[in-house]
Amino acid sequence: MAVAYSASADSLRSKHVEAEWVPESAAIQPGEPFRLGLRLTHAPGWHTYWKNPGDFGMATEIDWSLPDGMTAEPIEYAVPHRIKSQGLVTFGYENTTMHLVTLHPPATLRPGSTVRLGGELSWLECDEECIPGGGNLFIEIPVAALVGAVNPSLEREHVRPVQPSWEAVSRIEGNDLVIELQSIANNTPRPELEYFFPEVEGLVDLSVPMELLSTAEGYHLRMRLSPGHPPLPARLNGILVAKSSWIADGENRAARVSASIAPAEASGTVSPEGPPSVAYALLAAFLGGIILNLMPCVFPVISLKILGFVNLAGEDSAKVWRHGVLFAAGVVVSFWGVAGVLLAVKALVPATGWGFQLKEPIVVIAMSMLFMLLAMNMFGVFEMGTSLMGVGGNLKGRSEGINTFLSGVLATLVATPCTGPFMGVAVGVALTQPAAVAMLIFTALGVGMATPYLLLSRFPGWLRVVPRPGPWMESLKQFLGFLLMAFAMWLVWVLTGLRGKDGLGRMLTGMLLVGVAAWIYGRWGNLTRMLRVRIVAKVLAAGLLVGGVSLALSKTPESSWQAYSAELVDELKASGKPFFVDFTADWCVTCQA
Repeated sequence: MAVAYSASADSLRSKHVEAEWVPESAAIQPGEPFRLGLRLTHAPGWHTYWKNPGDFGMATEIDWSLPDGMTAEPIEYAVPHRIKSQGLVTFGYENTTMHLVTLHPPATLRPGSTVRLGGELSWLECDEECIPGGGNLFIEIPVAALVGAVNPSLEREHVRPVQPSWEAVSRIEGNDLVIELQSIANNTPRPELEYFFPEVEGLVDLSVPMELLSTAEGYHLRMRLSPGHPPLPARLNGILVAKSSWIADGENRAARVSASIAPAEASGTVSPEGPPSVAYALLAAFLGGIILNLMPCVFPVISLKILGFVNLAGEDSAKVWRHGVLFAAGVVVSFWGVAGVLLAVKALVPATGWGFQLKEPIVVIAMSMLFMLLAMNMFGVFEMGTSLMGVGGNLKGRSEGINTFLSGVLATLVATPCTGPFMGVAVGVALTQPAAVAMLIFTALGVGMATPYLLLSRFPGWLRVVPRPGPWMESLKQFLGFLLMAFAMWLVWVLTGLRGKDGLGRMLTGMLLVGVAAWIYGRWGNLTRMLRVRIVAKVLAAGLLVGGVSLALSKTPESSWQAYSAELVDELKASGKPFFVDFTADWCVTCQA
């Protein structure tokens, strides 16, 4: 006997997305698999993400709470579409979409009973800004010996594989990933291809257009491998979307593709395990670490440190070398600590990646302020960190070896404000790589900074050819400040796309206030001033800093003004209601009054 539709489902609503369960049928049978749909309804302009979100984003996930003995297969995500924003490409969903999950109930369920299943949902909903969404969502479904009609809406969402009508293989050609589809059945439809969505995140460079060509045998797809892409899987899985159906007299424009990946050809190909971008990042990190030693706060100490090693060792070359190695170890370990913090943040926020954070206005504002302050520090508006270098050598109650190791750690702290101009690429690649590769990049940075100390402690006589500190170092420092300021200006340009010209005005005013705060701190907050003057300067600087950051973070109130158009004027005239037309211009200061 069939059961009438009687499942009871809750709904979950975040600020811009509503979620609800859609069961395949009115009841479930003991021991028989069944499907459950997760329908997401998005507010206009908002979207969530596919399992591979693209250049940034976070897929919708479910942390299941199921009855004993019941299991759930991975989510079968709906067919995504491309969403372009700020020059980046993401894969996701707008309006209404439905994901499918197949569940396996135990055979011990008793007909006539009711099961409650569901779990905690999490997603990222984005428009011009991104907000984490989700919560607990459950449904109660009766258990019956027989099940009634199947909900047809779930079957429409199922994406069928392109095989067996087609044979799919893939291979590596240079920096490209190639897929060949060959028809192996007669009278198979040949739809025009639209796009291929790879399941592996970070594998394909989405900024490079795909080549989707029709051949005599079938199709030829060519995609550019992403710089620093993850290791290639054994099989390439994804969804191939066409402009018409893959099945005669059908509506299935999307088909699942699973293709084995042939090894790269020996001639001129790039090994997928070691793409050039990773090697470049390691080299950039190593060179960046060496350049850090040219900073005015670090360079003068090199000779002093090596001579200190010589004095401690009493001219014993082996002991000098030992102090050099300990100092270098302190530098490298400190960079491992920085890498550990970044990897922890990435683990806590799975969507973190180079570029994703630039979608968030608060992150762009914070980075702009930070790099502006670092540039002002380079220009000499205020000083910080210059007294830390000698701390390690003055720690009492510790052995000479521990003091040397801690001096290496503190040397890294002193150089921290100077990493920006050199490490943008290396840090960016590190955030998109597995943990082991990221650690290698930061290790290369630490080894680069420690290299002069290792060489000079091994060959102390080379100190005679080390350039003497002089005005050239201050000139170099100020030049690097312009590089930092250029990066801050680029971030402000990015914010313009996120907040518009009104947000730009608030950001520039906020940066002005923060700049004045830094100037006050550097002019009257240093140790050469009286205590009372320092306290007043620091309080005033802190107030300007908070005010500037708060102004930059604030959003422009929604305006009741509408954009001018002749049609709108005619419409308002016809309504008989009085209205104002504001003639103005951005460059006209008096017009804004």
